[in-house]
Order: sequence, then structure tokens, then C-alpha cells
Amino acid sequence: MGAKVKVAVVNAEPVWYDLQGAVKKVNALIKEAYEKGAELVAFSEVFVPGYAHWIWTNAADLENNIKYHKNSLSYDSPEFLSIIETIKAYPIQPMSNVLSGGTQSLKI
Repeated sequence: MGAKVKVAVVNAEPVWYDLQGAVKKVNALIKEAYEKGAELVAFSEVFVPGYAHWIWTNAADLENNIKYHKNSLSYDSPEFLSIIETIKAYPIQPMSNVLSGGTQSLKI
């Protein structure tokens, strides 16, 4: 039998329309999971900026989609680098996906 791995599964509300607040929350959750002995921390689909559930229920909402994208995480952003620094300080494997592109695209 293989080695056991302690996994933290995040069940938390995302921080909607606030990229800095969302990253602060991600960093705090990574730290908390590490301090509780987890080796891997799993976040829900598109935790930053949150899952855009309304795209399946509402008519096209360009204003809301623009606001959503402006608060999305780009891999070359200071916010993403902040998460990398947190992972370096608290060596744990995070698992998530992000809405790529940030402000570069309006595709969802």
C-alpha cells in the first residue's frame, strides 16, 4: 500500500469581485492547511474569482462578465506571485484551476 497523504479540501465562499481579497483568502487557507499538517490543499473549480454560475442561467450579461474578468487571476500578475510566495513559505501542494487570461480576454 502506498504512502498516506493528508489532504485539505477547501469548502469556502470565494471572494467575489475582489481579486486582492480573494488572493488574501487563498494565502490564508494555504497557510492554515499547512499548519494543520496537510500536504495538499484542494480548492474548488475557479475559486479565484469564483465559478461564474450565472452564465448558465442569465441572458448575456456583458457588464457582469467584464467585472468578473477584471477580478480574474493572471499567471504573470502580482497576485499570482503572492500565492507563489505563500507556497514557498508554507511548502504545500495546492490544487485548483483559474480563469486564465485575467483582463486579456472576455471569454468565459
